Amino acid sequence: MEYLILAIFAIIFLGSIAYGIYTLTGNVIFAKNQIKNEIQSHKVKKSDLYMEKASEALANADFDTAFRYMNDAIRINPKFYDYYGFRGWTKILLGNYESALKDLDYAIYLESQDEILYTYRAAANNALGNFNQAIIDSNKSISLNNNYSPAYIQRGSAYGKSGNYNQAMNDFNTAIRIYPDDSSIYDARAEIYKDNGYTEYARKDWEYAIQLNPSFKRFFQEEIDNLFKINEVVTDYKVIEPEVKKIESIIKAKADYGESL
Repeated sequence: MEYLILAIFAIIFLGSIAYGIYTLTGNVIFAKNQIKNEIQSHKVKKSDLYMEKASEALANADFDTAFRYMNDAIRINPKFYDYYGFRGWTKILLGNYESALKDLDYAIYLESQDEILYTYRAAANNALGNFNQAIIDSNKSISLNNNYSPAYIQRGSAYGKSGNYNQAMNDFNTAIRIYPDDSSIYDARAEIYKDNGYTEYARKDWEYAIQLNPSFKRFFQEEIDNLFKINEVVTDYKVIEPEVKKIESIIKAKADYGESL
């Protein structure tokens, strides 16, 4: 009987020790996870702060500082796809398309279900003349969100630049139905109108884009400047007559606005 009692006490004692070890181990694991989560949270907050500073630098056209902050954010949080997407889009705006594609490829590798990333990559491919790839990326974006108008803009541009005028117009019209006040739709459609010789339609689209977003004036000014870049050695009026007519229509547009476009 005494041995039985001693055995019971021994079992209880050993059980309490085992439970204590189990509890201590659990607490240690919980504490380690808490510390890990705190560190990760701190990293996210710090990297987000860097991205905010990058955005501020971009607003001031301080691109070197902006990229430095973006790179710092990515260094701290290298698996956050949105940072690569933002840096890739910024590179597109600056004309660094090949480098943008690398950022966007990696962003899509990290997150394959974001329609914005595919649309960004379509924009880079359009700029590089990779129209088939731009259409593929746009299709993927639309499959993820068929109400995302920028995807239709990029696909419309790709179709238009590759000679599929009717499909391009269908996409632009779809984008307008989704978001009729987006000036970039009319700007993109104007480019395709211009490429196909519909200069009056192009002018009207650019005029409407300017109404929606006055900042488009400077982009339209580039179109005007390009029309004046006629080879100086050309003296035959019949050769330059089409360019002169284009210039006259733009001058009329300037007069309609009562100020320099």
